[in-house]
Amino acid sequence: MENVLIFLSGAICGAIMYRGYTDVWSAAKSISMFKTTELYCLQLLALSLEDVVFLKESKRRVISNLKFFNKDRLRMIKDQDALMMKRWKSDSVKDLISRYPENYKATVKYNDWDTAMAWLNFNTQKVLDK
Repeated sequence: MENVLIFLSGAICGAIMYRGYTDVWSAAKSISMFKTTELYCLQLLALSLEDVVFLKESKRRVISNLKFFNKDRLRMIKDQDALMMKRWKSDSVKDLISRYPENYKATVKYNDWDTAMAWLNFNTQKVLDK
């Protein structure tokens, strides 16, 4: 009878330890996958910004070649584009963070474009090269 009690208590302790281990392991894997996905999303935002900048520069070159646009109008278009880019950067990072799960929002280390890109540059090698 004593051996059965020892066996049952060992089996129960083993099951509890196994459950705890698998919960911790799956949580660690989930966080790792979420961080990787977060990095890819930030990389996509950075690449999108490069594309938008290229399109804006192309637009300015075409407009500057047209005869009916003067320098003041070109400067106004450039200022409007810069304002739109600043707003897009701010809104894109805020929208990305707003879509995070509630229990992960507290761990986000950035809140605007500059800190997001700094976080991306710092963590790309660390997370993606595992």
